[in-house]
Amino acid sequence: MNSWAEAKTDRCLRFAPHKPISFFVIHRTLARIERLLRICRLPSGPALKWSEPAFSLMEFETCQALAAGGIHPKLVIDAGANIGQFALAATCMLQPEKVISFEPVSSAYTELLALSKRYPCIEPRHLALGSKREKTVIRVATQTRSSSILPLHENHRTAYPLIHQHREEEIIVTTLLDEIPADKYTPILLKLDVQGFELEVLKGGGDLPGIQWMLVECSSIPYYEGAPVLRDLQAHLEPLGFSIQYPVASHRTGTDGPVQQFDLLFARA
Repeated sequence: MNSWAEAKTDRCLRFAPHKPISFFVIHRTLARIERLLRICRLPSGPALKWSEPAFSLMEFETCQALAAGGIHPKLVIDAGANIGQFALAATCMLQPEKVISFEPVSSAYTELLALSKRYPCIEPRHLALGSKREKTVIRVATQTRSSSILPLHENHRTAYPLIHQHREEEIIVTTLLDEIPADKYTPILLKLDVQGFELEVLKGGGDLPGIQWMLVECSSIPYYEGAPVLRDLQAHLEPLGFSIQYPVASHRTGTDGPVQQFDLLFARA
């Protein structure tokens, strides 16, 4: 704990001797202050935090790291856009000419569409991406970012017991090759956050024309039934000339659990 935090703790103990001190509350308060400072370091961070429902500190810091690493796409393909968290961050931090965001869940797409009215470079599409054009159903989760065409794996239910799939919604699936104007916008950054459907999306992209970088949410264990893990994605991407550059973000299970999910940057040689 730093000296400021120690001093604050000492004051709490000195002036409230008869009240039990919750160090959890102190820790949570310090974490909130640290998070606020991180938001303030972002360009227009506080204004976006208070005005945009799609603001996500994690996504902004991810895009900030990409920009610092020299990633400057003309087009961002946002697969699994939800309400536009990554689309907003990419628009502000990477400044591409266009962001094409795919979101199949109707409730999330409504918010994504509203965001696109305020940021015209974001083009929302009420579609999922996969290996072929078809109609199917998506299992909508209580946290919509966890919605998937695939059923939840036991690993997911154990790690996130409060999240469950509670209804189904009919959706349209299309492919990258059918949707992306690779001859118009290059280089392209493909962001994949599709809850276990990553390999199907890649199969629908052929040799992925125009795509120079990919930001892919990967895991070392499956969180959805039949979902690929990292080695499966590597086996598909390496013959196409893509290799892992570095992890951009990691996701810990719980507050002190293992890191089993991470956002990896792939680049074409």
